[in-house]
Amino acid sequence: MKYGDKLPSVRELCHRFGVGRTAVRDAITTLKGKGLVTVRRGEGAFVNRFDASDLLNDLWLVNREEIREVLQVRKILEPGVAEAAAENRNATDLSELKERLIEMESADNESAWEADYRFHMAIVKATRNQVLTRLMETVSNATQNVMCEFHRSILENPRQTLEVSGQHRRIYEAIQAADGSSARRLMLEHLMFVDHVVRDRLCGQD
Repeated sequence: MKYGDKLPSVRELCHRFGVGRTAVRDAITTLKGKGLVTVRRGEGAFVNRFDASDLLNDLWLVNREEIREVLQVRKILEPGVAEAAAENRNATDLSELKERLIEMESADNESAWEADYRFHMAIVKATRNQVLTRLMETVSNATQNVMCEFHRSILENPRQTLEVSGQHRRIYEAIQAADGSSARRLMLEHLMFVDHVVRDRLCGQD
């Protein structure tokens, strides 16, 4: 297939490959996380333009150890990003963060990871630091893949889903209050939780 082509429907893919709808949806979610397709609500999935730089990002997640390394990178970078966002955000940033928070809280299971990613990138934008923004964009595909893994892990656990929602809301409130130290602490606590959930999932697959 070439750039712009529409993928067959979920039903057709199920029939073609002899698999269930869940398997097809998971595959499309993975392709979406890798930036290979765009899903348009009510229209379907479409092939994205190939970018060789995406291959470099995909190499980050060749094995489980590299997933753990991406989580480590997030724990190093994102608490500082949250602190900087609390110190530098403006009214426009807060409006976008609130919009992303609401989007995340109302997202369905298939789109939850995307809303999560957009919320975190809105925090990066709120730092008003172009170097930080470019740095986070460099690892964006790897980050999206880890978020996909995380949301698959909590898919059938309402308690964890509610906990994650509360974590994000508290991060937003700290940024809104211009409380940099709390934003840093809350982001680290959130990422420690993500790390714990993903590691448990990986161990369960051994």
